[in-house]
Amino acid sequence: MQAMPVAPLGVGISGRGPAGQPMRVPAASVGVGSSSVPYGPTNGYATPNGVTGFIGPAAGSLLPPAVCYVRTTGADTNGGSDTSASPSQTGSGGTQATNSKSVTLTGASLTPANVGNFVRVLAGGVTGYYRIISVTSSTTFVTNINGFNGSGITSWSIGGAWATPGPALGLSSLTAGDTVYLGAGTYRSVYSANTQVSFNGQLNIFGDVTGQYTGDAGMVQLTAYTTNDKTAPSSTTLLNLNGKSNLSFSNIMFVVGNAIGITATTATSQNISFRDCSFLDGYQGNTAIITATTAQAASFAWTIDRCYFFCGAGASGSNILFTAPTVATGDYSLNVNITNSLVMMGGSARMIGFAPTGALSGHPGGIKINNSFFYGMSSAFTITAAGASTNLPCSIYNSVVYSMSNTSLSANQANTLIENYNLFVSSASRSNVSAGANTIADGSYAPLFHFGQERIWGGLQRAFGEPMSASPLLSFGNDGGQTLYDLMNRPRPAGGGSGNPFPAVGALERSNTASQGTSPSPPSGTKVWQNTGPWYQDFLLPVSNTATTVSISVQRDSNYSDGPPSQTNPSLLILANPTIGVAAQTIVDTGGTGSWNTLTSAAFTPTGSGWVTVRIASYDQSGASVVSFADFSIT
Repeated sequence: MQAMPVAPLGVGISGRGPAGQPMRVPAASVGVGSSSVPYGPTNGYATPNGVTGFIGPAAGSLLPPAVCYVRTTGADTNGGSDTSASPSQTGSGGTQATNSKSVTLTGASLTPANVGNFVRVLAGGVTGYYRIISVTSSTTFVTNINGFNGSGITSWSIGGAWATPGPALGLSSLTAGDTVYLGAGTYRSVYSANTQVSFNGQLNIFGDVTGQYTGDAGMVQLTAYTTNDKTAPSSTTLLNLNGKSNLSFSNIMFVVGNAIGITATTATSQNISFRDCSFLDGYQGNTAIITATTAQAASFAWTIDRCYFFCGAGASGSNILFTAPTVATGDYSLNVNITNSLVMMGGSARMIGFAPTGALSGHPGGIKINNSFFYGMSSAFTITAAGASTNLPCSIYNSVVYSMSNTSLSANQANTLIENYNLFVSSASRSNVSAGANTIADGSYAPLFHFGQERIWGGLQRAFGEPMSASPLLSFGNDGGQTLYDLMNRPRPAGGGSGNPFPAVGALERSNTASQGTSPSPPSGTKVWQNTGPWYQDFLLPVSNTATTVSISVQRDSNYSDGPPSQTNPSLLILANPTIGVAAQTIVDTGGTGSWNTLTSAAFTPTGSGWVTVRIASYDQSGASVVSFADFSIT
């Protein structure tokens, strides 16, 4: 998995696009940095404070965000909020009264610097997790939740890492802005995220796949196979989000058991994000990976971006289902955005479904799908009942849909689902759907994409769904609403080739397309790396614990256009690798056209041996400019 940004991830990553690159247009953000009320929800006036109309924050709501860590390794003896995986203080003995927020730890040395730290206690055979919101003495603190157990404390720790994931997804003392890092490993449990974070905040659950924070690098898997992978799984929902809002999940693989994988059905769950996650469901007879329901006219504000879905057993219904009611007031948007994702599902279940309910005059709508790839035996998206909005229709753009035994898209009523710039390969492309003029549904385009066949001729192994060289999928999905990154978190548009300035249809651009050339003549030697239009090439550079500088020469011709959406000249990039302490760099060509210009990185010193990805990139928007690189050097 490609290294992720080191900052905690929220629903939107403002100003962050492909790894190591700044966004050149603002990224949509939901629930992060977008509130005009910085102190959380306001339910009444505070004690007068001299500011007319000011509603003061609740006690503890202005605590700085805290970080806690969870690991599958090590002893389950400590809770975390400091910057290491080891507790800052440990001990035994103390008291906590039932229904009291005051906790006393024998032998502790608490100071105001401990405010915001997490504390793990064992009392009466039950483990409790607290967050310190104030310190009243060197041994006593106040938490934001009542003590659950009146027994004496037998052990306690401040800071460090938990060795089980339960507290991470259900710790009631977490507050808005906190981040939980899950170390690599397999977590065999089902979860109820019983933290209801204030609507103006965000709780981030982040898979620490690089091991930067927990020391455990690799896959982070939450699985409903709670015993082992050869014993029947749990019949309980893997992740229960009922009534929970403002949660983001990143870099996690979810393995569904004998129940719906993720459910949010008893009350509206708003501001939920899944980014860089994968969902695997192969249990016989299971019906859904995600089911979400709103009971009133309320936006879901769900974002699903750069995710993988595989379900091989769905027999009916929808594998991803959103349900919303009609209401007495006007139409409203559910604000669901699914982008840059790969969805592969078997059986007759719809891949994504939307079920309006009721017959009132206000209708729900606003589910948007963009730049995704669907492969299965059923429809990619279906509005299953009457009542969807025609004023705020659902939409699908820039996507590839393989629907081999069913209609690609269908709606119960006309004008509730619109589409354009799609490629349909199906027995019937649309039913009751407003057809886009730029969609290909007649079989005239060969669906040339990679599915592993490059092994036969010894070609570079590429991701499933990536367009082949000169594929009709290239430069096709260009409605203008794309992100500047694809499913692999790589630049969009890309792929190279004359007349190819637009994004590809589907979830992926074509990667690594530098070709060898001899003109223009390089400053030294005879060969250059080059291509036309927008393209990039990645190189893996072995490094060690020594200062390293990367340099390369670049030349762009007079056809080069740096207009929207890229607005930048050719660049040399060092992608971040937090595992060995390497930060991202972008060095942009500021020289003139038609001449060789040198790009040189700042020196960086890795903390140890490893690999750094070096990228050369052209962001030409004309589709006609030849950009060449030469004389790559390392010092």
